[in-house]
Amino acid sequence: MGDRCLLRVVSSRFQRLLPDDVPIYFHAEDTDELQLGGALEEAPVAAQQGVQSYLRNWNSKLRHAHLPDGLHRKASVATFPLAAKTVYRNDEILQEALRQLRQSAFMFLFGGTQFTQQWWQMNVVPYMLMARMADLPVYLGPQQYGPMSEEQQRRTQTFMAERVRGVRFRNRACMPLLGMEGQDDKLVRDEVFSNAQVYPVTKERSGSSGPKNILVNYRGQQDFLTDGKAHQKLDHLVAYLKALEERLDCVFTFFSVSGPPFCDDTEHIDYVREQMPETDIRELPYTNAYDHIDAAQDAYAAVSMSFHGCILSMIGGCPAVPVTHGDYYNHKYIGFSDYNPAQAIPIFHVSEAPDATLIDESVEYFAQYDPRAVAEERRRHNEKIDSYYRGILDKHNLLSQTAREAVHA
Repeated sequence: MGDRCLLRVVSSRFQRLLPDDVPIYFHAEDTDELQLGGALEEAPVAAQQGVQSYLRNWNSKLRHAHLPDGLHRKASVATFPLAAKTVYRNDEILQEALRQLRQSAFMFLFGGTQFTQQWWQMNVVPYMLMARMADLPVYLGPQQYGPMSEEQQRRTQTFMAERVRGVRFRNRACMPLLGMEGQDDKLVRDEVFSNAQVYPVTKERSGSSGPKNILVNYRGQQDFLTDGKAHQKLDHLVAYLKALEERLDCVFTFFSVSGPPFCDDTEHIDYVREQMPETDIRELPYTNAYDHIDAAQDAYAAVSMSFHGCILSMIGGCPAVPVTHGDYYNHKYIGFSDYNPAQAIPIFHVSEAPDATLIDESVEYFAQYDPRAVAEERRRHNEKIDSYYRGILDKHNLLSQTAREAVHA
């Protein structure tokens, strides 16, 4: 869901600032999955399968050479431009993707966590290759860049020096990874959080009558909790929910931000129900961001391992407590309290049993939450990100006259 939201907000911002006759090309490994989520129906882009899957296919074809792994990967990347002209010369999808790249003024890389250690090889290497093949400058939208291995940092910083002409960060801890420590002028909030055009600003906290509804997201164990202690962490989540139930007249609604085969966020519900048999535990079907925002507008609070689960809940006017575990999620939530300048946001480290302090802080945060500070933060960073986009387009003489006039209005 987060990736679909990002596609909507990034493409709509470019559309708002570009002249009407300038196309936006969107390259992804799997456009069908995005279409199922309705993202492409709302995004003003020409969706196209990109280079990623072809590079992986070529990597597989070269396995018969029986090279050492490191040399094999380097050989795949080095020989792919030639393969595109020979082996894949009659593949219309790849040739169209390359034609679009050559016609483009620049590449804009956006996403949630594509630069992080576990996704880096399958994403960043193709991006480097695409930029080199089409000789394009690259701009990076605000996203999570870490954690990274030392080798990934070195190669990313080389890519930055060779191709990247602009970058924005989602948290300060990512800056040293790209060799840009201390550049706070490049720090902004998440693109989904900040886009007030696609997701209008909510200044009021509504909620519904009756028991307080708390939205809950907990990521699929086999995909995100791989240290052999997944069940212990799930028991810590149950303990946290039980403690909230003791303090609040509440029900719990589990929601998903993705589905099988990527990550099944519903696989824990039966176990939680077994541990809390007297509790009303509901399920919100996995649909789209707008349904989640609607649910958040009627909810009392949210507890979410998913970053964009937290973000969409806050967009709906609902306080959200992040659930984190391990380097990947810990890095994701560095500086998350900045999203609400008026209150410190509690963070639940699910590898540890919840203590009384965390429960007190959570209950107080839910009770005292005022969405007006979050609304103002959204507006402020909407303009900061708009300014970044305008600067990119102006540099390439692509800023529409309407957008130019709006700046001076």
